[in-house]
Amino acid sequence: MTGTTGFADAQIDSLRAASEAVPLLKASNFARGVAALRRAVREAAAALPGYDVELTETHHNAKRDAPSGTAKSILDDVEAVRPDLDERVHGREGDAPRSPGEVGVHARRAGDVTGEHEVLLAGNRETLELTHRAGDRGVFAEGAIDAAAWLADSDPGWYGFGDVLDGGEGGDVGGTDE
Repeated sequence: MTGTTGFADAQIDSLRAASEAVPLLKASNFARGVAALRRAVREAAAALPGYDVELTETHHNAKRDAPSGTAKSILDDVEAVRPDLDERVHGREGDAPRSPGEVGVHARRAGDVTGEHEVLLAGNRETLELTHRAGDRGVFAEGAIDAAAWLADSDPGWYGFGDVLDGGEGGDVGGTDE
């Protein structure tokens, strides 16, 4: 089981090969609320074609990666249902109108914020905001413990946190973090 992000393609290939012999679970985040957010984002992005999408994530001031692995997984979810949004634009400065096909990505680092992910879908005359805020790191630990217990009784294969939440029925809650 891994909650690490930023693997190279060759490393993912090695993990996938190992999953043929043992159960392997890869997740960018073990918070149940993030899994629900990811499902909601996929459903909303698919239901609102033509809407602009912006993702803002906030973490403590010592976090190194930007955007976070969870943010990248959410962006992958958007792109999976909205292939027209295939350009990630990080930040915005100067004369920078939005171009078709872009998803705005914003990473903030401040104080001791555990983790916040907000997705804005904006059309003409309406917006939808979907947000998850982790109050403390305990939510990640609880989800990881649940995942480890579930994985111990699983057959060899490649799994995501969504499989844990769906009882191994191949559902899509939380994605597979491929």
